Amino acid sequence: LSQVLFEEEVRLLGNYHLSADIVTLIKPWAAFLTLNYPSQSGQILDYKLLEIARENGAELKGLESVQEQVDIFDNLALEKQTKLLSDTVCHYAFVEGDFDLMKSMYLNRDISGLYAYAQRYSQSEDELYNELIKKLSIDRNYTMAERMQPQLGNGGAFIAISAMHLVGDEG
Repeated sequence: LSQVLFEEEVRLLGNYHLSADIVTLIKPWAAFLTLNYPSQSGQILDYKLLEIARENGAELKGLESVQEQVDIFDNLALEKQTKLLSDTVCHYAFVEGDFDLMKSMYLNRDISGLYAYAQRYSQSEDELYNELIKKLSIDRNYTMAERMQPQLGNGGAFIAISAMHLVGDEG
């Protein structure tokens, strides 16, 4: 990254309680992902559901591993990771606006609106964003659908996935 872009990345990630020393160590994709969540978001719903399940003695099975999730980004070429980070840092005001809009749609149970909003990049002529959407959504949908079949076959399953995986032709 250029010095100016790096300094802005450090400033923005400071809102997430990451020091400049830490920012120099994390991969571009990790900074990109961090910046794509609100800095003051509170407890993540996934963790809350996990906490409730554990408190109630539920049998827990993952539909994908943390490593599989990490690999989506870690296997991107460094220049692609850097582009994602640069785009996010340069347009962070828009990213922040996305948080509020998407939260509003979620709270209003406007899942189709969320999906349509998320798809705004799928029409992009930028191959990187199309590749990322395919890996983050479509490919994972097929993997998770296949892996949930045994639990569904046994009955009595509660399966928690992101609302974005529920909609669309391949949702």
